[in-house]
Order: sequence, then structure tokens, then C-alpha cells
Amino acid sequence: MNKKTAIFGLVMGLALLGLLAGCASYGKLRSQTGPGEKMTLAQLEENWQDYNVLFAGVHRKLPSAVLFDRKDDNITLTGERWNRVEDKETLKDLIDWIKREPPTGVYYPRLWEMQGPDGAFYGYMFTAWTNAVMKLVDENTVMVYDLPFPPSLAVDADGHRRTP
Repeated sequence: MNKKTAIFGLVMGLALLGLLAGCASYGKLRSQTGPGEKMTLAQLEENWQDYNVLFAGVHRKLPSAVLFDRKDDNITLTGERWNRVEDKETLKDLIDWIKREPPTGVYYPRLWEMQGPDGAFYGYMFTAWTNAVMKLVDENTVMVYDLPFPPSLAVDADGHRRTP
């Protein structure tokens, strides 16, 4: 019995180590609200040309997130279904649509700081979602996966994802 327990413990330990190693290349969102706020949405909107600005969603009138990729670093934030924002008027419309996203459980519009697995700063995301999948592709590229719908269309009132 002790041998089986030891082997099981070893296998589980190796599986956990593999899982942790696999997650080591993923980024995370950190809230930008509350005391010590470093950036505001108004500042980002005013200085939008200092960023490569992208949005996710099925179209401009139904955005789920706006991403602000810093131009002054060597990191490129990219994604297959992120669309480039070309002018300030479009940016204002996108922000306005997301601001009007109705709260659904823990999901409500807020500004997030995007960080790498080592805590490195990549940019900002304005969304009602509480997380986004970001994976390091190489030392200069971060893939940000699609957020096709705002939470009000993808989760129920209790915050559970809806299934088709």
C-alpha cells in the first residue's frame, strides 16, 4: 500500500509541475481601479495615439474589449480577431458601448493592466470581462485571444457562462 501511495504522489507531483510549467507563459489582468490608480480611461482616450489600439467583438457596435498596446516598448500585443482602431471618434464610440454594458454578476466595465507571467507591464484593457487569455509567443509577442461577446450576452445573471 505504501508503494502505491508513493507512486501516486510522485505522478501527481509531476503532473502538477507540468501544469505549472505550462502556465508559466500566460499573462494576466490586474485591476486598475481603487487607491493608487496608475492610469485612467480618460488619460488613455486623450493619449490614444501613444498606443496601438485594438478592439474585440463581433462588430464596432458590440465590442467586448478595447486593448491599448504601448508603442514605446518592444512587445507587440496581437490576436486573430482584434481590429485596429484608426481614429479617436471610433475609440470614443467603443468605450461608450462598453461603459453601457449592464453589470452581470461580477462582470462590469473596468480598466485592467495587462501583465506578463513575470509581472511585466504590457498595456491596458477596458472590458467588462474579469480575465483574458494571453500567451507569450516569443520574447516580443503576446497573443491575446478573442473575446467575441460582452459578458451580458455570454453569461447569465449569476455569472455562469451560457451554453449554446
